[in-house]
Amino acid sequence: MKRICLICLASILLISLISMSCDSVATPPAAPMGLTCKWVSSSQIDLSWDASSGATGYHIYRCAGASCTPTAMVHNQSTTSWSDIGLTSNTTYRYRLTAYNEAGESSYSSIVSCTTYNPEAVWNKTFGGSGDDWGVSVQQTSDGGYVIAGRTFSYGAGASDAWLLKTNSLGNMAWNQTFGGSGNDTANSVQQTSDGGYIITGQTDSYGAGGWDIWLLKTNSSGNMAWNQTFGGSGNDYGYSVQQTADGGYVIAGITNSCGAGGWDVWLIKIDPSGNETWNRTFGGSDYDSCNSVQQTSDGGYIIAGYTDSFGAGGWDVWLIKIDPSGNEAWNQTFGGSGEDWALSVQQTSDGGYIIAGTTVFSGAGGWDIWLIKADSSGSEIWNQTFDGLDDDYGASVQQTSDGGYVIVGTSNFHGAGKADVWLIRTDSSGNEIWNQTFDGLDDDYGASVQQTSDGGYIVLGDAESYGAGGWDVWLIKVTA
Repeated sequence: MKRICLICLASILLISLISMSCDSVATPPAAPMGLTCKWVSSSQIDLSWDASSGATGYHIYRCAGASCTPTAMVHNQSTTSWSDIGLTSNTTYRYRLTAYNEAGESSYSSIVSCTTYNPEAVWNKTFGGSGDDWGVSVQQTSDGGYVIAGRTFSYGAGASDAWLLKTNSLGNMAWNQTFGGSGNDTANSVQQTSDGGYIITGQTDSYGAGGWDIWLLKTNSSGNMAWNQTFGGSGNDYGYSVQQTADGGYVIAGITNSCGAGGWDVWLIKIDPSGNETWNRTFGGSDYDSCNSVQQTSDGGYIIAGYTDSFGAGGWDVWLIKIDPSGNEAWNQTFGGSGEDWALSVQQTSDGGYIIAGTTVFSGAGGWDIWLIKADSSGSEIWNQTFDGLDDDYGASVQQTSDGGYVIVGTSNFHGAGKADVWLIRTDSSGNEIWNQTFDGLDDDYGASVQQTSDGGYIVLGDAESYGAGGWDVWLIKVTA
């Protein structure tokens, strides 16, 4: 009986020892979650992550390379954010964390990567005279140079003239042409055409039916006018965007108070290759409605973007309208709140949807903010992003980039050195900022148009009061990839 009791006692002691041994094994901290990195400058990347339960600190590992494994520990801390400074520009860095506890147990995070982009101006050029001169639209041409459309008070026949400028690949002027009469004339949009010439739209009060009329001009490759046409009535009519269509003709988007439902209406005009009207359509309600951008879509129809005071949630709202090939409305969508929201640029994206750039006072952090909206093929919002400072910022132009992201240009009153500054923003495919850069002087400078160039960089058109010959000057900036 004693032997049985001794055996039982030994068993109890053994079980107790095993239990105590199990209790003494430390539990590893939870794996770090939510690790993100963000470009700050050409030499700094900021990291942040969620706190791990059971962790007393974090080891940060880093490597340089697009596919490397982070194995070199570069920092040790207890907080959940860190700025990695002194980095090499234009280099991809990969990061990983371990969360550790006092017992030395640790858990790994996933790996993230960021690049120290260094978007710099390769060159910049100003064009203008002693008066005010403005650039509105830029496009890279087939010879690697650039064509600019705008308005000049320094040159030409009248008070102001439409201005067409051609540069070489380094931004040096090859030629320029003015178009106009004794009144005020302006160009708002230009595109190189399939014959190597150019199509321009704007408005004129030197010619036409009365007041301001939409003005369409076709030039040859040297900028000499081949023909021109005006469209309008007894009121005022403005042309804001033009594109050559698949049939060799053209489509113009603008606004009219000569015809339509009331106030100002969106006006879409289809033109044949010789400049003759094929059809026109107005869209709008009893209040102010405007269109600033048009593009022919892959189905042969058209997408137009602007803003409306007749429809939507209140005030001005961003207005996206899909048109069939015959000019009939397929659908429309509004985006906005009770404040003022408007769009200046739209493009069909590679997935068949649309990207819209504009300005909002409803969705951002304060004042006016640049607004980027991604819509699906039916115009329904997929996501939107705002880009803001502490003051007013305005979005002017957007283009999808070769990697599926987006490049936006606008104006910031906070980020740069001057009063207002040209603001260039690069995002990923979800609209998250990758980098941004301002171009500025001591006075006001505005961003107007942007395009990704054939070398992967960007051509930016702005208007500068800080530089140039006097007053406002056209400002052309070439930026690295």
